[in-house]
Amino acid sequence: MSNESGIVSSGRNRVYDPSGGIDPLQRTPLAHAEMNAIAAVRDAVELASCEIWSTQSPCSMCHAAITFAEIPAVHYLASDPSDPGRPGPYISSGLSDDIWTVVANAFFLHNVAWVVGSDNPMLAENRRAEPEVVSLALDLLDRQTLIEPARMGLGVEVALAGAWDQVVPAALARRTRISKSG
Repeated sequence: MSNESGIVSSGRNRVYDPSGGIDPLQRTPLAHAEMNAIAAVRDAVELASCEIWSTQSPCSMCHAAITFAEIPAVHYLASDPSDPGRPGPYISSGLSDDIWTVVANAFFLHNVAWVVGSDNPMLAENRRAEPEVVSLALDLLDRQTLIEPARMGLGVEVALAGAWDQVVPAALARRTRISKSG
């Protein structure tokens, strides 16, 4: 989360993290990135002067919290893959948009498959809406492309570098599918 002074807080999804971590919401259904970022804001910061920057559009719960906190703007890369039936304002307008949609959602769905299994209903629903993304997420899981950098404490840039040769073809396939259906 940022304002005119810069970054005032950050958060990441900790729903699937083990209990007892640094966030009080950790390992609960409330531990979404936006909720953790809002909870981490210091009392002196006026939330109405802030903006949220996120990988995915806020889910209904996070949207309600953002509205309640009177945060005026939200920026995101991709629609929320946990709710593929809910239309969002994100519309692909070029390859870079497709690439970041694929990255954001494949990394998220990879973690879902890793923690709760590849037969999770969220993955099944996304197979219909974003087949390239789910295929990539499951392939990254099978190859442990993201798991090893995470275990070693390396950043997302290292994980992304290891996955890039798979991300670009998935983004191109997504763009082709969308252009044929549109």
